[in-house]
Amino acid sequence: MFSLTSSNSKSNNMKKSKSHQTVSYEVFKDHWKQVQLIFNKSLISEDDVEIVKNNLNQMIFLLMDELNTIANLALNTNKLIGSIDTNNIAEINNRFHGPIWAYLINNNIFETVYLWSLSYPEYLFDLKGEQLKYYESLINHMQSNEQTNLLLYNQLYKPLFSLLNHCSTHTSEEI
Repeated sequence: MFSLTSSNSKSNNMKKSKSHQTVSYEVFKDHWKQVQLIFNKSLISEDDVEIVKNNLNQMIFLLMDELNTIANLALNTNKLIGSIDTNNIAEINNRFHGPIWAYLINNNIFETVYLWSLSYPEYLFDLKGEQLKYYESLINHMQSNEQTNLLLYNQLYKPLFSLLNHCSTHTSEEI
């Protein structure tokens, strides 16, 4: 009887998790659509830059929430099976990506943000600083959840290295 209750509880948790993932994914896409509306403007204001930054912050939060869910799934799988070693937990984390991660990669969002930021030199300093914060948060999060192989995606590291290269042409006081 206990296992039946435990099984039902796990089933309900998985349904809630799927529902949460679906809602998070839709919200992520909505934030990206709002960002793209501003990206398509010919002239932007400081308010537009703030809207972009706020939407991107929310997107990073949703992405990290999804990565947490994947990390927890790997840990729970390890607890259920009991024979998965630490290397396999990292493999599960890196092999199974959620819909937000897939959307981010498929739409090359980091590169799009980087290239757009270069179009507005008057806001470039602020936008570069924000992008560095996004990467810092994401990398720290990935390291703490053994998801560092996610950094191997070209759509993630290419714009990061481009950003770092661009930042290297300025003094540290500017950044």
